[in-house]
Amino acid sequence: MKLFNSLLLTAGLAVATYSSAINAADEFILCDSCSSYSDYESRAASLPYEEGETYILIANFENEEIKRFRRYFRAGNPSYGEPGIVTLSQAAIPSNTQSDFNVAMQAKNNIEEFFDIYGDIPSNIAESAYDLGGNQVLQREVANYYANNQSLQQYVGNYTSMIALIAGKIVNINLYVSVRFSDGSFADYAVKGLKNDLTIEFEFSRGYDKYGNEVPESLDALEGTFKFDSVLYNSFSRTVTRFDLVLRGPTIEGGQVIIKDCSLITVGSQEVLDCPPVGYD
Repeated sequence: MKLFNSLLLTAGLAVATYSSAINAADEFILCDSCSSYSDYESRAASLPYEEGETYILIANFENEEIKRFRRYFRAGNPSYGEPGIVTLSQAAIPSNTQSDFNVAMQAKNNIEEFFDIYGDIPSNIAESAYDLGGNQVLQREVANYYANNQSLQQYVGNYTSMIALIAGKIVNINLYVSVRFSDGSFADYAVKGLKNDLTIEFEFSRGYDKYGNEVPESLDALEGTFKFDSVLYNSFSRTVTRFDLVLRGPTIEGGQVIIKDCSLITVGSQEVLDCPPVGYD
């Protein structure tokens, strides 16, 4: 399977190089923030002007949209009062480009569906996303749980190679996926692509729980208002300990959901995270 994936990625990048040569007139823009037609049009208009005709391909992989524009520019001659000419209009997407885009989006959906099914992290690796807060070693261990999965490698290889084919160049992808922990917390990772050894490259993005609390990554992030039940409060306490702090606050009874307002204080020579309850939900 690894040999197959290697051949697949190599073939995809080779075709992408060929595609780049035959579509040299097309400029490629990745715009995952584009939503309306005017967003795409503005991005097309924002490219530096070059004399003559330019075709611009703009892709939003998050919303699974692709648009193509034709821009024509002719410089004027201010000395003679002659204005420049700029026109911008939507252009038809070549059928092979649209087909390649559809294949890329199917590969993206395969990756997302994989994590919908297999996104549960075993407790022997990590019990909670709170265990990942400020812990880069464990963040990598969670990523490594998936890095050598052959089915996922194939999906990621398909996705990255098809994007390269569409763009005519290597494009850094940031496809965000979520993994789940036994305490009801989650962690988002960015899928970056395949490394040279064909393992999948992940980058930790953030952790959060079912109440919307963000997993703290720094001392400052430990302060603020949080909503906890007894299970998540216990997970949060492990994060506090990892930052060499003492957690002060009443325990939470099973079934209760308590809002706590946490702040850093000093008690004697000890740094303390004080989290008194300020309400119930």
